[in-house]
Amino acid sequence: MEYFNNTSGAFIAFSVAFLCLILLFPKVSLADTQQDEFNKAVRLFDEGQKLYNISDYRGAIQMWDAALIIYQNLDDKHSISATLGNLGDAYLALDSDEEAFSNFTKIDSYIRLGRYYLKKKNFKEAERQFDRNKLLLGIDASEKNVKAENLSSRRYLLFSTHGILGNEIPYIKQPALVLNLVGNDKEEDGFLTVSKVVGLNLNSDLGALGV
Repeated sequence: MEYFNNTSGAFIAFSVAFLCLILLFPKVSLADTQQDEFNKAVRLFDEGQKLYNISDYRGAIQMWDAALIIYQNLDDKHSISATLGNLGDAYLALDSDEEAFSNFTKIDSYIRLGRYYLKKKNFKEAERQFDRNKLLLGIDASEKNVKAENLSSRRYLLFSTHGILGNEIPYIKQPALVLNLVGNDKEEDGFLTVSKVVGLNLNSDLGALGV
């Protein structure tokens, strides 16, 4: 009788342990599966970035589309946002502006939306993407007015204008942005050269040039 009790006790202990294994193994397996899927998405994302860097935008889109599906299944909101932003950039590079817009509007990416509107030359809408903004258009986009701004208080600077290389114009030795040539002071010629940019008091997180 005592032996039976010990045997029963051993059986019960084994049964509980077995039950715990049954309950725990699926959870560990699920976590492993999610990590494997995440790692796969990261590899696809990185491969897409490599393709984008060599201007293979369609290849990049293919990689990022595949990564996006996995991130969505994992409900990884940060990675979803980053992937949608990259997809928008790739479509913008392919001049598929509406596809770019569709991706940009799915995320809180005012900088990228601003780039979209600048590419479409919708400067007013681009301006609206930023708080406490100031837009200089046409005759107001002069070297004098740029220098008059307190640029150290501006977090983002966007220039959408023509650019020239050094010596492209005989007396302009450095690469420069072409600003309005009217209404400048005598010491200003309307060309914002590299050395002039270095001399500006900038404190920006981002400076973007569009031509």
